Amino acid sequence: MKTKNKVLLSATAMLVFSTGAMVTGTVAWFTASRQVSVSFSQVNVISTEGDLEVNLVGTTYTATPGAGTLAIAGLAATGTDISGDGVSFYKPSWNFDYSSATDMDNVTSLTSFPGYYVEFQLEISRTNVQTDNGYLVYLGENSSITPVTPADVNDLAAVEMARVAILDQAKTARKVLWTPDSDDGTYTYVAAGGSAPFYGLSGYQSVAYPTPSTPPAVGDFIVGDFVNHETLNVGETAYIDGNSPLIADLSAAIESEIVTVRIWIEGQDAHSSDDAKTGAFTVTLDLYAMSI
Repeated sequence: MKTKNKVLLSATAMLVFSTGAMVTGTVAWFTASRQVSVSFSQVNVISTEGDLEVNLVGTTYTATPGAGTLAIAGLAATGTDISGDGVSFYKPSWNFDYSSATDMDNVTSLTSFPGYYVEFQLEISRTNVQTDNGYLVYLGENSSITPVTPADVNDLAAVEMARVAILDQAKTARKVLWTPDSDDGTYTYVAAGGSAPFYGLSGYQSVAYPTPSTPPAVGDFIVGDFVNHETLNVGETAYIDGNSPLIADLSAAIESEIVTVRIWIEGQDAHSSDDAKTGAFTVTLDLYAMSI
């Protein structure tokens, strides 16, 4: 049996939501004002493993390297509640009393103003001379989405609707879809197609993602806290006793991998509430490596 090395890096970010009047509606989505101002303040990426480097990809945001820390600033967007599987996103329009959908926009490419979610890419690299089979990098147990003010109703509502997806560099393959809200046993999202119309709108459907296996398959929807792996499988190719999703494969001759992080507010969430429009929360992504 092989055991984990240690925590390699962590990332922390804050999203602050504010908007105008709130009105009660008949659907789960936000009602009245549907545009939400999202201020994504900073991400701090901290690496405690000397053989590993983490760098921000692209020039949309700014990054300041330090002693084991990569501070990412300038993360700002304007958004609203959307729905999707992390790869594709949709935003419906509603009738006057919000009882049925009248149109649907594909907002997958809208990350800059007036965007609907936050996206950035990180390159995770191995800098050592390869002497064994390398590392597998997982999303770990210290990952969280927490309210800025623990007892604030608005902050708690925003946390319940928050989603995080980590994709590959091409943004076509999902590594994990996650919410820390343990009450969300089933993840429902909007997708194109289907025979049952979405709130009366043909051509779109509400899809329920299946319950994940343990260990999770690549791309699974995971609910609640992550459990770190400790045990390597018989073939020594993966770890199997936790539910931590594999984020980067730095094994064999692979020296680096670029991953895409997406964070959004899910309109199909069972706890969707207008309170979330004035909520604030922090996102922590905790990555750890296991040798193989």
